Amino acid sequence: MTSKHVFKYKLVVQATVIVFILSLIGAIFFIEIKGTLSQQTMQNITQITSYISENIDKSIENSLGEIEILSNYISVYNNRNKEKIHSIIEKQLDNKNSLVKNIHFVNKQGQVLSKNSTNNVSNEEYFKNAILGKTYVSKPVKSDVDGLHYITYSKPLYQEENIIGMVFGSNTIEDITNKINLEIYSDRGNLVIIDNEGNVILSYDEDIMNKNLLKVTSSGDPSNKRIKDDIKRYADHGLEKIYIDNEYRYVGYSRIKTSKGWYVVTSIPAKDFLYNANNIDKIIKISIILVISIGVIIHLYISRIKKINQRKLEKLAFEDHLTGINNYKRFLIEAKDFIIRSNISKYAIISFDIDRFKIINDVHGYHTGDEILKAIADNIRNHMGENTVYGKFSNDLFGIMLCLDNDEKDILRIVKLINNEIANVEFEDKKINIKASIGIYFIEDENIDIKRFIDNANLARTKAKIIQNQNYYVFDTELKQCHHSLIKIEQDIATGIKNNEFSVYYQAKFNIDGSKIVGAEALIRWNHTDMGMISPCKFIPIAEKSGDINLIGRWVFEHVCKKLSEWKHNSYDLVPISINLSRVELYQPDLRQFLQNTVEKYGVDSKLIEIEITETTALNDVDFINRKIKDIKSLGIAISMDDFGTGNSTLSNLKLVDIDILKIDRTLVSDIENDLKSKEMVATIIELSKKLGLEVVCEGVENLEQVQILKHTKCDIIQGFVFARPVDSLEFEHMIKNK
Repeated sequence: MTSKHVFKYKLVVQATVIVFILSLIGAIFFIEIKGTLSQQTMQNITQITSYISENIDKSIENSLGEIEILSNYISVYNNRNKEKIHSIIEKQLDNKNSLVKNIHFVNKQGQVLSKNSTNNVSNEEYFKNAILGKTYVSKPVKSDVDGLHYITYSKPLYQEENIIGMVFGSNTIEDITNKINLEIYSDRGNLVIIDNEGNVILSYDEDIMNKNLLKVTSSGDPSNKRIKDDIKRYADHGLEKIYIDNEYRYVGYSRIKTSKGWYVVTSIPAKDFLYNANNIDKIIKISIILVISIGVIIHLYISRIKKINQRKLEKLAFEDHLTGINNYKRFLIEAKDFIIRSNISKYAIISFDIDRFKIINDVHGYHTGDEILKAIADNIRNHMGENTVYGKFSNDLFGIMLCLDNDEKDILRIVKLINNEIANVEFEDKKINIKASIGIYFIEDENIDIKRFIDNANLARTKAKIIQNQNYYVFDTELKQCHHSLIKIEQDIATGIKNNEFSVYYQAKFNIDGSKIVGAEALIRWNHTDMGMISPCKFIPIAEKSGDINLIGRWVFEHVCKKLSEWKHNSYDLVPISINLSRVELYQPDLRQFLQNTVEKYGVDSKLIEIEITETTALNDVDFINRKIKDIKSLGIAISMDDFGTGNSTLSNLKLVDIDILKIDRTLVSDIENDLKSKEMVATIIELSKKLGLEVVCEGVENLEQVQILKHTKCDIIQGFVFARPVDSLEFEHMIKNK
């Protein structure tokens, strides 16, 4: 081999080695860039998906809150005061801050009580759930009229202890998502909402509506199985890379916590984010020699693209699209960072919105409404200094966090600033009267929880809307304790039953001269671990609204049957025990079967059980109640009408319901020794009840003078403090053991 050939050979070897080294460096460089972009893409998709689900979650929660508040207002008025109910609903519809539209009040028969509608919705799921005491949120349903997807919310409506109907309303998923779109990714990005079976319940692509998203991919794909497993076990969020329609796509999913297993799912083609890396791959193949220099250039270029994409993603995720100021999520981040970095000890969160903003939109147009919101955002920018964080939370709701010097003076300064400067918007051609409702929360907590701080400010803002003479309210201890107390009671009912915090007290009933115990009424008591004794007047209405009254009622019934069985075994002289049954419990389809099973389980003579239903419950739906009474009486259980005299009582009502016992309420008995009319009224009720074959019990009897009067009126049974107060089971056992 000649030296020339050797040189050429060495040159080829060297060139080969150099090409190999450069190729290896280029390949490593390419893989590193691709991995970085892929990781950044996955982080961004997870962030966006979580933001969308939280936005929807917050809107659904707020919508349910509006329906509940409206339900509480309407509950003050009975079913006959329709004009007042219409007025309340119209006032709510006029509220520009209202998320819920098309609000209606429905009676217990399913009839819509509206000036503009007489429809019957008794066959609708939202009515069936609400009339059973349940809160209901429907799946999005596309309207044939405007093509929008509507969600329906319903809450039961109570009058005293009884469901008298329900309130329902709706809004669109388009409103809830605040026109969120995925244009930032590309026109090939998708946003859908699915249930926990994978069925698409909302999509802007009509081709995949009502299809199963999880069946689009290969069933053997491990990523597909991971998504299925996550959704089945209600995981909060996740992200996978899946091969769909001949391309790899990033699929992010995040659970909407207030829904029944709904998930927001975003899908973006992987190559849309990795096109620069593909360009690098092509360049490496074309010119191995230049791969390092080209790689450096592309690396810089990709870094720039990543920054641009990041800014776009942050704008979508953290900036209000209309006003350009921080949205709710960015406010949370910046407010927390501000407190951590700052040495200042006093802060306040201010939440304010525009009163009657919906009317402004309706009268002056949505363009004017948008201009008002943008002007308010500009005013906030101009008047807020460096030591502030501000943002637009939703619709016309704004928030500000700022430092304080003097609490009392700063309150007046903040209110004056908002009223006179920030919310003071003028138009040359229009005169619009703009007023704000302001809620203020002073941050005194050691634990930084910005969401809770905002919630407290919003509670104060809601309070400000219903008070007079001022348009602001400062969150105080009373508002906090009331809110927390109600929430804790609702949350702890089921736990209280499980932990044996509930007990049954018994108030004995006596014959007319008090010489003999002839029965007793079972009364529920709750000794809460932290809150102590909680009055039934406080927790029973909450339980009826949440549906937990069924747990309480069935626990009491089983407890009484168990005690009767024990007393029978101990050869005590047994007397009938009466148990209260709410309207919610009466609507349970398995009520008769439960009563029968429980009585048979403990071997109790059904004649020792009485079921008490209130007068209002008995007369709200006479046909339905009589069918339930017939079912219960077929078991040998007697029925008594409780609280007679507290509702719309007329003597003619006694013939409508097939009862065995009439209990005259304490309100009629309390002054019979002093008021002749009351005395004659009670005497007349007893006389008529006797003619109808009813046994009569007078409640709330407190002195012997009342006993003597009732004795002359032929009353059968006395229940009241004059002979016995409610006692626990051990003391009651002693009473019947020695009677």
